[in-house]
Amino acid sequence: MLKIHSGFTCCLQQGGLKSRWLFDKWKISSSFIVHSSASNESQAAIDSLIADFNDHPDLPGAVFVVGEQYYYKAFEDPKRCVKVKSEEYLKKAKAIWEKIITELPPSPVTPEACYFAARCYERIGEYNSAIQLYEIVLHDCPDYQFAGIAQYLLACC
Repeated sequence: MLKIHSGFTCCLQQGGLKSRWLFDKWKISSSFIVHSSASNESQAAIDSLIADFNDHPDLPGAVFVVGEQYYYKAFEDPKRCVKVKSEEYLKKAKAIWEKIITELPPSPVTPEACYFAARCYERIGEYNSAIQLYEIVLHDCPDYQFAGIAQYLLACC
């Protein structure tokens, strides 16, 4: 069972110019990490990002984008997200989004991480975990843009 920070509101702090520059540089290089085949390297890079920028207001969003890149790589047609070609990429995306849910302070990205991690669980057949995350979205963030879809998918699990 995932342990989630309570609430989805976040107190954002402004980082300095140097911090912003380093953070933006990391976001650009994260795309190259995702497209490389070195799984350990990408996990270490994400862990490093979280450690180096744990108080940066954009950290959850940057981590989310890395998960999103893995998610779309999992499908034969990334624009339609229908036929899965690689469960490995779904598992990587899910693991990254779980970091947002369990390790980072609550932010506006947290419900999105819950929803998409649930989609990954559902697509790899781990329905109980998907149900748990859909319920978190519906309970903690009923106004989330995909809450209606989460309710439908919960019923389908």
